[in-house]
Amino acid sequence: MRGIDLSRQFSLIFCPFGTFNHLHRDEVSECLASVREHLLPDGHFVLDTFNHCGSDHMPRSDVEGFSSFSRSEIEEFLLASGFDVMETFGDYDRSEYSESSKRLITKAAVA
Repeated sequence: MRGIDLSRQFSLIFCPFGTFNHLHRDEVSECLASVREHLLPDGHFVLDTFNHCGSDHMPRSDVEGFSSFSRSEIEEFLLASGFDVMETFGDYDRSEYSESSKRLITKAAVA
């Protein structure tokens, strides 16, 4: 996810099922730079992560290969990488995000 070069761009890039949680904090900017390179100007990036606040059984930072990120961290990463956060959901049914949501799904676009 950090060094992909597919030599094309897409209207949608989806990072599903907590895949992003396999990144360490120092790898996040590389991943998001790769996403930006592969996203069409009017495209969307959808990021699905485990909800940091949602469970006592959440993977914790860099434990067993997982990192956990809060909503504010995800938004800061995206903004720092040139994205605008458009929507945030708590699950795949597009339910409203809350601290008790199982998922943290963020839809973003290039700023």
